[in-house]
Amino acid sequence: MSVYKADALSSSGGGTRNKREYTTVWRVYTNDINDQAQTVCDSVYLPAYGAPYSFGYDFYSYSTLTDKSADLEDEESSFKVWLVTCKYSTEEKEKCSEDTIENPLQEPPKVSYGKQNITEAVQKDKNDKPILNKAGEPFEQAVERTLSLRTISITRNESSFDEENAADFENTVNSSSIWGKEKGTVLCESITAEGPNYYGSCLKYWTVTYEFVVKKDGWKRKILNAGFKHFESASSDELVIAKDGDDEVTKPVLLKEDGTRQKEKDEDGVLIPHYLEFEIEEERPFSSLGLPDIRNL
Repeated sequence: MSVYKADALSSSGGGTRNKREYTTVWRVYTNDINDQAQTVCDSVYLPAYGAPYSFGYDFYSYSTLTDKSADLEDEESSFKVWLVTCKYSTEEKEKCSEDTIENPLQEPPKVSYGKQNITEAVQKDKNDKPILNKAGEPFEQAVERTLSLRTISITRNESSFDEENAADFENTVNSSSIWGKEKGTVLCESITAEGPNYYGSCLKYWTVTYEFVVKKDGWKRKILNAGFKHFESASSDELVIAKDGDDEVTKPVLLKEDGTRQKEKDEDGVLIPHYLEFEIEEERPFSSLGLPDIRNL
């Protein structure tokens, strides 16, 4: 992938209810010295031709992207930096047949909400108390629960579809807040398309659907820090087998953050557990998909 980052810099414009024009400026980074302006303009990190105007919390579905231009701002031996200007207008495209349908690229996106059930291991109860047995040890069989997650589906018409770029966003999470939801809480499950479709006889477009799943506490995996071995001390990198007296343990023992064996107890006399967090999904800037603020539709 040549384009690896795009930052939205500024937006200007406006107008009346029936005629509005906007200009947005992006700074785009590419990691191939041979990349040219067309590669940059066609990147999935930028809004697609025909996409409705969207910048921050500002959105106007009837003003669509009509033009993109890229100017080289900086160049090194292994990357380039570009300034990309995107222009939006309410001016309708000229029809090339006598069809009576309206320009499909100016149709507002359709949003649907649903839910998805998942089963996950539970580390703490509703009072944030660790789920351990009376001896302060983890259960052999994890405690699980069924969790209902909200889903968001957005469908809109776009002038083109890049399957490879779409795949780059699938199974990734948002790198910054979107739609009022915190970083790392929105998972892009899939981006699919149907087409090509035709407006009249010369305007080709695709119907693209974006599927997202929202998890309020984020998509990081939390695992109890436990095992059959531990470090002898915080300053040692030598692992020793955990023992109770002279006998090796038959169940994992709780570990501290530094990998030594946990011996500290809470006020109830139960060993204090420590949890490790793992980020499995990669992050992507969902703002570069050019999707509207669905709260304002």
